Amino acid sequence: MVVYLAFFTLWVFLIDNRVSKYDTAIAIVLLILNSINFAREIWQSNFGRHLGYFSSGWNQIDLASIAGVYAYSVLFATSKGNASDHVPLAVITTLLLTMKLISYLRAFNETGWLVTVLSQNFRDVRGFLLVLFAVIVGFAICFQQLFSSNDSSEESNYFGSLRTSMLSTYEMCILVSSFTWTSKNREQDGCVCSHGECTVI
Repeated sequence: MVVYLAFFTLWVFLIDNRVSKYDTAIAIVLLILNSINFAREIWQSNFGRHLGYFSSGWNQIDLASIAGVYAYSVLFATSKGNASDHVPLAVITTLLLTMKLISYLRAFNETGWLVTVLSQNFRDVRGFLLVLFAVIVGFAICFQQLFSSNDSSEESNYFGSLRTSMLSTYEMCILVSSFTWTSKNREQDGCVCSHGECTVI
């Protein structure tokens, strides 16, 4: 657990936007630790002969995170430290490493039960998440087509590309849900909201 926390900390330093003279050394140490993790996963899978190893979702996350670290390190080295073009890979790999960190918390009595409960909850709502993802993608494409053609408008900054459009659409969903919930509670408390101002009635 301590070794992985050090590994995760080095990863955060590597993907930091600020260029450091230690980036090369950090990348080398990360590759060494990542290779050790890869060797451990190969040993646990009995060199790929234990088929049950690959049926576990946590093991799949381990392998995917290892592959992501390898890919990002190679791209980081070939781009001479300019990692701005590899942000999506860094984000995906960071999410996988975070999931791997959560998997380590299963070994502790204080957090193991909570990880189990959260895992079951995600399994129960995966249908809803799939529908939500489809809705966000659909509206993001529509917004991107509508606003990206007008470069002078403010909306083009939020919907200029498909990636920024998806993030902006997701942010809109969060803000609308939060605003609806807040307005409902303010009305129940005897407040009338108009143009961002609330009046007690």
